[in-house]
Amino acid sequence: PIETKVGELVKVRLVNNDTMGMHAMDHPIHLHGGYFQVISLNGKAPERETFKDTINVPAGEFVEIAFAIEEPGIWMLHCHILDHEDGGMMMTVLVEK
Repeated sequence: PIETKVGELVKVRLVNNDTMGMHAMDHPIHLHGGYFQVISLNGKAPERETFKDTINVPAGEFVEIAFAIEEPGIWMLHCHILDHEDGGMMMTVLVEK
């Protein structure tokens, strides 16, 4: 889990190592409770300032995001492919006052 406080900046690198086997897969990662800014795509800044609540992480690549959640609670960061989420591709973001 990620533990943070209301309004505190959190930076996360999302790495997709899913390149083995017959079908390498992209993973659309979704944040509940707020939105994030895309900091980099494979280490390069995006062409324009980008804010989202979901971003695709292509197979063999990585995305860096930053967010600050403004409401306390337990939020989820997970793959939006339901079979992947159900299989455990998710984490909690615990936001305390």
